[in-house]
Amino acid sequence: MGAKVHQLNEKPRTEGEAGIPKQEVKTAKITYWGVGNDFNVYRYTAKNNTPEQSVLLHCKEILDVLKSEGWPVEPGHLGENITIEGIGYGSLREGLKMKIGTATIELTKEATPCNTLSVLPYVGKEKISEFISTMKGRRGWYAKVLEEGEVKKGDEVTIL
Repeated sequence: MGAKVHQLNEKPRTEGEAGIPKQEVKTAKITYWGVGNDFNVYRYTAKNNTPEQSVLLHCKEILDVLKSEGWPVEPGHLGENITIEGIGYGSLREGLKMKIGTATIELTKEATPCNTLSVLPYVGKEKISEFISTMKGRRGWYAKVLEEGEVKKGDEVTIL
């Protein structure tokens, strides 16, 4: 089996809420400034909407490992816009280019776990320190968009 899009995730700006968990969508327009109707609070407030972090990508395989460790993580919970499967997390690195649907992205920076993850009901304030430690080196990757396009669930993911 080749690599593919397992799930696409968005969360529109909602007053008083964090940008996670994101909800599944079947298709998404990937632009230089973000994904569909998604609002990334961190990129907007702390990073001045930098296009270097337009997309957050994660691997289903890491979510499966987290589940096996007792964390009931689902796609979109960690803030990722695109959950892929079939490419190991260890293969992801800065500068890696990928074709996903009709869009092309380039990985720019590994995401850092943050306190926003405490909004997840199975984390909360009680377990946030433990969850941040658990997520180090497994939080996902930010990417910039090299070519805008549309992505659908099940689309092939090709490393360029």
